[in-house]
This record gives sequence, structure tokens and C-alpha cells, in this order.
Amino acid sequence: TGCRSAGTIVSNDLSSQTVNVGGLIGEVAGLNVVVSDCYSGMDINIESINGANNVGGLLGNHRMEWTQQKLDLIDDRVDSNITISNFATHVGGVVGQSRQSLSAVNTYATGSIRALGGGNSIGGFGGLHGGVGSLQDCYATGNITVESNESSSGIGGLYGYFYGHGGVVNRVFATGKVSASDGNHV
Repeated sequence: TGCRSAGTIVSNDLSSQTVNVGGLIGEVAGLNVVVSDCYSGMDINIESINGANNVGGLLGNHRMEWTQQKLDLIDDRVDSNITISNFATHVGGVVGQSRQSLSAVNTYATGSIRALGGGNSIGGFGGLHGGVGSLQDCYATGNITVESNESSSGIGGLYGYFYGHGGVVNRVFATGKVSASDGNHV
């Protein structure tokens, strides 16, 4: 509760893929995790030769380890700009990937996302969500730009790919420009 981060994260991995990068938390696994009244102004620049997976302005990956895991995001603010030079998967302004129960209330992202080598599941708020999901009074305003000669898919102003069972989506919006040079499902 009440946590803050600001600055720049730079990854120049020349041998593998960069995974689980967050402006505040890289990866979390737990039964009842609450991230409340937090701010991230951490810019993320990844130049890994094999791209990046699970990157978020606040949280990179909400890992599925047990059933009934729950992540609550309450009153969080994210102003992180994310740039990935190669292929990017599961990238979001707030959360890169969540595969369990996610509840976000009054949480927003204002930073931009640039995937310069194409990508899948890239969104202004979240990259990929699978499971029970509730979003209330949340928004994303940053631009999403995906550039590549290869096909990209699941690119959106709010979420790249959102699926699951149950949950509520209420009073949410995205206002940023979304562009993909060669994309499906944009």
C-alpha cells in the first residue's frame, strides 16, 4: 500500500528473452495479493535479442500457481512508457499477464507502448487476462504502436486479449491511438 517507483529499467540481453518485468513488481504469486494506492513512473526499455514476455508498467506477471489466486488493484496510477525492440508478448500499461482472478478498481495507465518487432496480446491497460476478471472505473490513455513485417495479433487500447468466465466490466475506456503495421485482431 502506498508504494512508489520512478526511473528507467533497461534490459540489453543478447542471449535470451527478457521475462516478467514490471515497473513496480516483476512477478507475483499468492492467494490474496492487494496492490493499493501505488504509483509507477518507471519507463521500461527492452532490447533483448529474443524479445520480451510478460511486461507491465506496474506488474509483469500474475503467475498461476494455485487455484483461487486473487489479485486486487485498487487506486493505482501508472505513467510508464514501454519500448521493446524485438517481438513482444503479453505487454500492458498496468499488467502484462494475469491468468487468475483479477479485480481492478479506479486504476489507470497513461504511458505509451511501442513494440518495434511485432507482438501478441498488447494493450493499454493489460496484455493478456484469462480467468475471472472485473474492471471498474479503469482506463488507459496511452498510444499503442506495433511495428513489424511479421503478423501481430491481439492489439487493443484497453486489453490485447481478455478471456475468462464471470466478472464485471463497468465504466472503463481507452482513448489512445492503436496502430499495427501488420496486425490481426487490432
